[in-house]
Amino acid sequence: MRRALEIDPLALPINWFYGHALFHARKYDESIAQLKKTLELDANFPGTHNHLARVYQAKGNYTESVEEYAKYQELIGEQRNAALVRESFAKGGWQGFVRAMVERPDLSPYLKAHFYAALGEKDKAFAELNKAYENRDGFVVMYLKVDPRLDPLRSDPRFQDLLRRVGFPQ
Repeated sequence: MRRALEIDPLALPINWFYGHALFHARKYDESIAQLKKTLELDANFPGTHNHLARVYQAKGNYTESVEEYAKYQELIGEQRNAALVRESFAKGGWQGFVRAMVERPDLSPYLKAHFYAALGEKDKAFAELNKAYENRDGFVVMYLKVDPRLDPLRSDPRFQDLLRRVGFPQ
């Protein structure tokens, strides 16, 4: 990834994906720095704001996380969702925002699972992960093993069972 950046330091997808990879490596400060560099290339690239929201969430910087998520929603044309994001956080803080997210009917089971994990509601998180698995959601295969938002679930035997069912080596 670094070599790709050396070859083409202005390539938006490479810059964005490198920030994404740093997030999954749990190098949060480096990820933030990389994603901010990506915003210098294109401040309106939705994926960068979405990933900044994730990194800020992982660091416990909830105000920044929610604002980046709202920007992401705006950039993909979801002004109503952006307003819901800001309103739910303003009314109920992080918990209010997370509760509003899990109530959205359009949110994928995988994303609901990570929000339930953030609330400490493991049974609901696993129910959503199982739905995602049954629906053959690609996020399960791509991110289950590395997504920091699922860290609260990793010590649970159900997580190891899901890894096995997906086909990851133990």
